[in-house]
Amino acid sequence: MRPIDPVIIDKLASRTYTAAMLVSVQVGPSFLRYSTWPYDLYLDSEKYAPRGFAFDTIRYGTASVLDSVRLSIDDVDREVYYAFKDYGNDRFPVKILLALLNENTSVIDTTSLFDGTVSSWDYSPGGVKMKVVSILEKWASVTINKFSSSCRWRVFKGLECLYAGVETSCDRTYDQCDLYSNTANFGGFRWLPSIEGKIIKTP
Repeated sequence: MRPIDPVIIDKLASRTYTAAMLVSVQVGPSFLRYSTWPYDLYLDSEKYAPRGFAFDTIRYGTASVLDSVRLSIDDVDREVYYAFKDYGNDRFPVKILLALLNENTSVIDTTSLFDGTVSSWDYSPGGVKMKVVSILEKWASVTINKFSSSCRWRVFKGLECLYAGVETSCDRTYDQCDLYSNTANFGGFRWLPSIEGKIIKTP
């Protein structure tokens, strides 16, 4: 788990404060905000409604350089499901917070436990399960395209090429593209051969 401020831990141990978990999920322009407290809680004037949810230990990856957590939210009324289904596979921003409550059950402080986006989710009667990953997930991505001085577009006259003339073939060079007056859509790195093997100095 992410380290928590020792002062907060001391306050919890002395029972000066009570703790509650908060979760916020942004779905399009709207937010789903829930808490483990049995009554409504307010943080920065935003209401967190009572709803059961749980998450496992937050994993910190060294090999793939990413953090992830499995989050389950009770969804008997299908509020979460109906919010998610209209947005398909969009990446929904998620924040999981630990909130401290005083004797009046007002939120007096919070600490962030996780901040990321939903990478996958699944609905089953009674609940929604999702995998939430941090922005560092992108470090694990592998590009399928490599830098090339030749045009990368594999389909002549395709969606990327956009050539609409009478010619029927292309050797994927810049000169050929220039001959076809289509350099605005050239998919290669024209000057790459001229800088290969050279040291690029920066200020």
